[in-house]
Amino acid sequence: MRQQIAPYSLQLTWSRLWIIFLSIIVFALVTELVNLRIISPPAIGSHLKNPERSRPFLSNELRVSTYNIRSGKGYETPTTINQLAEVLASPAPDIIAMNEVRKPVFSETNQAEHIADLLNMSWLYAMTADRYLAGRAGNALLSRYQVTYYAASTLIHESWVNGESNVSKSPRNVIFTLLNNGQKEIAIMATHLDRGPLRVTQLEQVLTMFDQHDYAILLGDLNSTQDQAEISHRLTSGAVDAVCAFQQKCKQHIDWILTKGFEVLENGSYPIGLSDHPQYWARLRIIDDSEISR
Repeated sequence: MRQQIAPYSLQLTWSRLWIIFLSIIVFALVTELVNLRIISPPAIGSHLKNPERSRPFLSNELRVSTYNIRSGKGYETPTTINQLAEVLASPAPDIIAMNEVRKPVFSETNQAEHIADLLNMSWLYAMTADRYLAGRAGNALLSRYQVTYYAASTLIHESWVNGESNVSKSPRNVIFTLLNNGQKEIAIMATHLDRGPLRVTQLEQVLTMFDQHDYAILLGDLNSTQDQAEISHRLTSGAVDAVCAFQQKCKQHIDWILTKGFEVLENGSYPIGLSDHPQYWARLRIIDDSEISR
C-alpha cells in the first residue's frame, strides 16, 4: 500500500521551506545593506572641529605628516589608536593627513577624533561614503594651526570610455584647506585615490587643484609612484617630492608629500608594521619671492 503523508508532516515541510526562503531574502538584504555605499555630500567651513586647540599660523615653517592607518587594523602586529598617535606625535606635526580612517557602526566618534584628542589638535573627518552595517571610512586632516577655509568634496567616481561605464567600488574624496601667515596663502590637500581605472582621472583632479596655487602641499595615498606621467611632469616643473628629498636613489612610493613653493629642511618615516603603509613626515620652509626670482 502507498504510504500517505500526514497533514501535519506536510504543514511542517512547508513551514521549513518558508523559513529557508525568508532566510535567503534576509541574507540578500543584509548583504546589499553591507555593500551599499551612500556617497557623502560636500562640506565647507571656516574652521575645523575643536578650533580652540589651534593657534594662528605666524611662521614660515611647517611640519607635515601623512599616514594611511589601515583603519587601525594593524599589519604585522595588532595596532591600537594610542600606538598610531605615538607614531604621529614624533616629531610633533603641525598638519597630519590620514587615510582609511574609520567610524564604526553605531558609534558617535571616529578614529580621527580619538587621535586628535590624544595629540590636542583640531580635526576634520571627511567620510567618503556611508556604509550601512559596515561602518564608515574616509580621510582626515588634523592641524595645530587655524585654517581660514576648508572643503571636502567627492572625486570623480564614474566615467564613460567607448560607451562603457567605469564605476569606482569605493568612492573617494579630497580635503582642501587654506592656511595664511599674513604674507602667504598655503593650500593643503589630503586625499586617497582609487586603485582602479579611475585613478589617473582622480590624480589629474587633485593635481589640477595643486597647480592653481603658488604654495601647495598634497598629502596622502595617491596609489601612484614617481614614474606616473602626471606626477613626473610636476616634478620636472618645480614641484618637490618631500619624501625623497636628500636621497639620490629613492624607492618607489605611493604615499606622498608633494610640495610647491617650499624648501624641505628635514624628513623622516616610520616603517610598515602598525599599518601596511609607512608614515612620512617633512619639515618645510616657505620660499621667499626673492629666492624664487633668483
